[in-house]
Amino acid sequence: MSANRAARMSVALGLFLAVGLHCSAREPAVNYHVTRRISGPDGLWDYASVDEQSRRLLVGRQGGVLALDLDKPGAAAQIFASPVVHQVLPIGNGRLLATTGESNFLAILQGSPPVLIARVAVTGTDPDSVAYDRKTALAVTFNRGSRDVTLIDPVKATVVGSFALPGAPEFSIADGNGLVYVNIADKGEVAVLDLALRKVIREIPLAGCQEPTGLALDPQTHLLLSACDNGVAKFVTVEGRDVATLRIGEAPDAAFIDAHRRLAFIPSGGSGTLAVISLADPARISLVQTLKTQPGTRTGAVDPQTGFVYLPAGRLTPPVAPAKWPSVAPGSFAIIIVAP
Repeated sequence: MSANRAARMSVALGLFLAVGLHCSAREPAVNYHVTRRISGPDGLWDYASVDEQSRRLLVGRQGGVLALDLDKPGAAAQIFASPVVHQVLPIGNGRLLATTGESNFLAILQGSPPVLIARVAVTGTDPDSVAYDRKTALAVTFNRGSRDVTLIDPVKATVVGSFALPGAPEFSIADGNGLVYVNIADKGEVAVLDLALRKVIREIPLAGCQEPTGLALDPQTHLLLSACDNGVAKFVTVEGRDVATLRIGEAPDAAFIDAHRRLAFIPSGGSGTLAVISLADPARISLVQTLKTQPGTRTGAVDPQTGFVYLPAGRLTPPVAPAKWPSVAPGSFAIIIVAP
């Protein structure tokens, strides 16, 4: 978890009372609703993902990796212990990649329950997000502290390269054909990385977007979606053409797409809302629902099989010096399940 994201969570404590819902003017075509809350051990959380093979929700967090069975959801349980995990990414064949932030290494896990098979030290500091490209079979850690990337062969568990970024990286995503996209928070842009050339080949400006955090790529239209800290959802083409700008809730920290149902989702921790965006008509991308969730619900993931959305949540309390992060009130952590 970056210091900026921790600051956004602190701001969210005061924002949600004053910020109203950003509603679409058109009648919602969907009706997502909260169905359940699944309890889990207390602690701050970061990125979430769905492992389609094991049918689990995976959440990087303080204490390691939290998992929830998607088909038989009981209490969420820790499956890998580490002081901090920012992101855990399934890459197939039962293998997971986990960035460990201040510990400065990439953990490679295998099996169910997962076993640590390798720890690879990154070339920089504070690895935050991680992407995996199937064409090159390389993992890429985005090292926020040193503003660079480390290229890792996850089979051999070795570093194979590194290069600098134009600014502070946030979330990243690979297209599966050798290119990786990453939000550059302090420049309000998306950087495009070519893994074969091992360099940044293009920078895409995000007009009106401040501190882009969450990032998603629609496999059908090849549109990029950035979630911006100033309450904006920004759509651009991978070539850099501006497509759409939508108002959403305050302080979002993730964006994810259900390609089958042609919907995108952005949870906003400041306003405690989930934006549901229709991608059915790429020429008329629109906000079709704003669902009230809970203050602090800033990350999440969608299960492509069922369309259910999973949002880690907890009642946040302000940081107590010398701590720089908020705390989660005892007994308040849960995973909110949102159904279509």
